[in-house]
Amino acid sequence: MRVPQLALGLMLSGLAALGFVLFNAASVQRTAVLVLAADVARGEVLEVDDLRVVHVGTDDVVAMTPATDSGVLVGKAVVADLAAGTLLTADHVSAGSALTPGAGVVGLALAPGQYPTPRLTIGDLVSVVEVSDGLVVLVEAAEVVGIEPVGTQGLQFISLHTGETEAVSVAQAAATGEVRLVLVARDHVEGRP
Repeated sequence: MRVPQLALGLMLSGLAALGFVLFNAASVQRTAVLVLAADVARGEVLEVDDLRVVHVGTDDVVAMTPATDSGVLVGKAVVADLAAGTLLTADHVSAGSALTPGAGVVGLALAPGQYPTPRLTIGDLVSVVEVSDGLVVLVEAAEVVGIEPVGTQGLQFISLHTGETEAVSVAQAAATGEVRLVLVARDHVEGRP
């Protein structure tokens, strides 16, 4: 009589273990995220065809881009060589567009008063003016492609997308004198950088 009871106990234990495993597997939420469909090289601009959707389930905090947020990645240049299958985040792409021949990006460390507003954002257009020897407009319209705070005194590192020659002029002026940024309206500027 004990054999049937033992068999029944083992069967119930096995079913309980199987139920626990199935419940645990179902409780791990799987999320649709974007990965690279193929290898890409630094500077390549991502297109929709470069991305594919995979479903990932993890309890750990992992940086990922949801499949519904492809606009965060498409049309932007990757900042490093990346292999197919890489889980993508906004950190894998540049804030601005890829450089084309004749274009340049120049970075300026500016204190409050040298940039027009604390609310300056990526995508704004600015004129760059040298103020050490009178007022000289170095660039009529440069696009802000990056803003990073530096320290706690309001210092900002601002990256500007402009022509290659203009970028060199701005860098020289910043090294030897003082430059200021002037916010300009996008619809009043002919010919974006």
